[in-house]
Amino acid sequence: MSTFVATQIADGTVTLIITMSLKYFTFQVEGTVQRVNFRQWTRKTAQASNITGWIRNHDAGHVEGEALGQAQDMDNFKVHLHRGPKRAQVSQVIITGEKVVQNPEDIGWTLTDFEVRE
Repeated sequence: MSTFVATQIADGTVTLIITMSLKYFTFQVEGTVQRVNFRQWTRKTAQASNITGWIRNHDAGHVEGEALGQAQDMDNFKVHLHRGPKRAQVSQVIITGEKVVQNPEDIGWTLTDFEVRE
């Protein structure tokens, strides 16, 4: 989703300002997703799309994380989470808290990269 704002200055100049909406969500990926390079693969996938956030292993055997990026990139990221790397066997992806964000600071977002957490 994009917002277009056009302003006309007294001399007739028109300035077009385009702001891209961001999408945020938390995710949980279940299946064979630990000890198969899932976290590193996810980090590389996210970084290639300028998505910021984090991922970590959970004691229950799944991985979980948060992500923020351009809406289209985030939709593609969801598809990648369902696929996973070669050795992974994803049984379920749970997306929660999905929302459109105009300004990352509005949700207290300070991350500037995608990181693997322990």
